[in-house]
Amino acid sequence: MKELFIDLIDIKSTEADLQSLVAMSDKDELAQSLRLLAMYIALYKENYGELPTQSFEKFLNDDVDSDSAKIFENGLLEAITMLNMVLETRDPADYEVAGITLN
Repeated sequence: MKELFIDLIDIKSTEADLQSLVAMSDKDELAQSLRLLAMYIALYKENYGELPTQSFEKFLNDDVDSDSAKIFENGLLEAITMLNMVLETRDPADYEVAGITLN
């Protein structure tokens, strides 16, 4: 039980990191990261086939075990990676935040 509690704390922190990136992103950047994630899924399916529906069912109910929590956190980390890749392509001259130019 203690391990699950720690996993859930990690997920909350990872979700906060993702939310920070989302807040810094515009609609086009979010769409681009979604396209990258879609390609990632398509490549997975091409190599390994479809995931069975049962794989997703455990994420839809309230009973989360430690393995499910780790899988969910890994998914969040993939989303963070994709969004970071998109944000790194920004031209710093195009973005100013509160009068400070991003470098």
